[in-house]
Amino acid sequence: QDLQRVSALQASAFFILPNTQCESPTQEDTENIIRLMSLKRYVPEARAILLLMHSESQHILQTSGGGQDSELTKNVSCIAVDQFKLELVGKACEVVGFSTFISNLCKSIDDDDDDEDEDKDEAKD
Repeated sequence: QDLQRVSALQASAFFILPNTQCESPTQEDTENIIRLMSLKRYVPEARAILLLMHSESQHILQTSGGGQDSELTKNVSCIAVDQFKLELVGKACEVVGFSTFISNLCKSIDDDDDDEDEDKDEAKD
């Protein structure tokens, strides 16, 4: 019923994201893999991006019928947060300035927005 409610048949992609504040990351990953299975049963051709908290949880996906060439993993991108963090650290050691580059991509401050807000405040007065 939930998949009908969100018009899953018309969606081009799905993001399955974990609760990063949960008490049990392994349980959260397992529940999200089950959500992926439910989604793929309802919309087999759907593109899905699954974010896992532990890279070890990818083993759960593979042993639950989601091997390399199975229907479950077709059109699925699986990203593990802990693995991604370590890959960023490794790349930062390998490439000088990489951490600064990524930091600037993730955080940017636009001075023009601040000026517009001040102009609006002055116009109200």
